[in-house]
Amino acid sequence: MGHRPCRRRSGGAENNSSRTRLRRISSRQYVNPLPGNRKDVTIDLVTVSAVTGSGLTPAFFVESRMSFQGKAVVEQVRGMAERIVVSEGLELVDAEWKGGSRGGTLRVFIDNEAGVTHADCERVSRQLSAVLDVEDLIPATYSLEVSSPGLDRKLSRPGDYRRFAGRAAKVRVREPLHGTRQLTGRIEGNSDSAVSLRTASGETLEILFADIELARLVIEV
Repeated sequence: MGHRPCRRRSGGAENNSSRTRLRRISSRQYVNPLPGNRKDVTIDLVTVSAVTGSGLTPAFFVESRMSFQGKAVVEQVRGMAERIVVSEGLELVDAEWKGGSRGGTLRVFIDNEAGVTHADCERVSRQLSAVLDVEDLIPATYSLEVSSPGLDRKLSRPGDYRRFAGRAAKVRVREPLHGTRQLTGRIEGNSDSAVSLRTASGETLEILFADIELARLVIEV
């Protein structure tokens, strides 16, 4: 909420026939050689590795492969993005993938205490796009979005809680605390291992970072 992403289109795994014959043209891509097609179909090498005989492996196999690799890919992307973002004097808030093996959106959220500009997003987007093209991590057509995290930004590190002390936050814990996994309150402070959250009833809860599944700021008007 409240962010304007920079978008780039990249990658390339698409196919309109499950029985299309393939002709190798390089180590990186294959094209559909059948006559009458107005446009060659480019298929990423990761998908091509699943080709058997003259046809492609059924879609359910490819979907399963992408689902299995998704989290690992995002972790690798997060590491690459963090190096780029830090070099620009910014902070990486999060990276996430929305979609499947046929395509999706890679979202990277950056922040800065002084605020994030469109130029910041563009610089990070350009550099990260170039690195992703070289590393070829994502076996699908995808859009890269780089943006500020919005008013309800995610809280991931101890430093986030220190920075936003006094602000209201919504926290989801892994195991129920006082009968609920959803907690809302004001951030009173934190140590290296836990945060203090004061609820609307005035109770102060000490929540270990290891027990937090997701935490975000609450938009206050």
